[in-house]
Amino acid sequence: MNATGIPYSKFGWFYARNGSESYDGTFNMLTGSTNLYDMGLVKEWNFKNRTDYYKGSCGIIDGTNGDFF
Repeated sequence: MNATGIPYSKFGWFYARNGSESYDGTFNMLTGSTNLYDMGLVKEWNFKNRTDYYKGSCGIIDGTNGDFF
């Protein structure tokens, strides 16, 4: 438990994966702290802004997690 009494040191939509046995990687998302219109945008996956699976614009990480708006 941290100094504030909250039993977690981090917050995240996928934090601890809800007990899932599979793990798809690390998703970096915008929280809307400076612009509410950016909330929920996925900016990186596994600390990269593109995948190695597709060439050109098809491999760019650019979208949402689907839970907002």
